[in-house]
Amino acid sequence: MNYGSLSDYIARIEDKSTFSEVIKLHTAISSAQALVDLHEMDYVHCDVHSTNVFIDSTRQVKLGNLILTQPEGMLLSDILFEYVHYLAPEVKEGKPFTKAADVYAFGKFLISLDLCEQDAPNEYTLSSAWCQKLVPMCCSEDPNNRPTMSQVVKILKTFKTNEAPNFAKVKLLPKIEVKNITYHGVIGSGAYGSIQKGRYNEMDVAIKVFKDAYQFNVEKANEFAREAIALHRISHTNWSVVVKAQNMWYNYMEFVQTIGN
Repeated sequence: MNYGSLSDYIARIEDKSTFSEVIKLHTAISSAQALVDLHEMDYVHCDVHSTNVFIDSTRQVKLGNLILTQPEGMLLSDILFEYVHYLAPEVKEGKPFTKAADVYAFGKFLISLDLCEQDAPNEYTLSSAWCQKLVPMCCSEDPNNRPTMSQVVKILKTFKTNEAPNFAKVKLLPKIEVKNITYHGVIGSGAYGSIQKGRYNEMDVAIKVFKDAYQFNVEKANEFAREAIALHRISHTNWSVVVKAQNMWYNYMEFVQTIGN
């Protein structure tokens, strides 16, 4: 997949307004249809969120990471979930994972999609009419009151227009090849790693490098990534672009005029 997970793709969006309503709805319908197909085989995904939805430049959106997928009604008592707030209330109470639990998680996914955020916050204001309609239904505390995924798809399609989604118009942060950056020693340290003097595009830069010891700590990696992305979006003259290197390493570069050669 050209853009990786939807979560990673959203992290690279520089201008959220370019992630259009048409693209959001297309992504929602494609993801929902994948769940319909899975549920028709009496399987449940058990781990629906933006890191498990994948997207490419040809407008193909796919639901992936089927590691936890299993027949409906199984208990998941031994599984540690990263996105606990996506779990339906009944699952948190120790009840079996059902199709309705997938629907609940899909409702949370719609929140992150509508807000163009990597995760669904606890407090939010939805802008899309289809989200305003579906999120309360999908995230009902009572699983019996939630729609089926087939019903979700039907509702989503009532909002669909003839306009095709155009991912090429989404304004993304430019990629920086790590090989184009040279490091010239540590000049400080922070909570998540070292601050190193470096050179990039003939500029002196200060580079924050994520600690090796934290590379498999998802919580710290996400915090570091959110900080980096937020700093870039400030659009200050002293901040340059966000870098994603390898799987979980996020760097941002701060232009520092006081650093000499």
